[in-house]
Amino acid sequence: MMITMERDNAKARGAALRAYLQAHLPVPAARSVTALARAAGLRPTTVTSWWTKGYVPDNASLRLLADALGVELSDLVAA
Repeated sequence: MMITMERDNAKARGAALRAYLQAHLPVPAARSVTALARAAGLRPTTVTSWWTKGYVPDNASLRLLADALGVELSDLVAA
């Protein structure tokens, strides 16, 4: 039961992150999720996995995403 709740919570966080990214793409450096990954210095397959599977990135990756998007880390984390 606890694992299901954690998985559901993670999926909800991933969905919120996906919605935030959709609202902020395209940006000049990133016209797609793949382009965003490249602009952030992350593997496109990693970011695509976050996008499609609802995984939540670690703090270092969130910082790279925020920088690539030109937003504050706190705004991205709040999403």
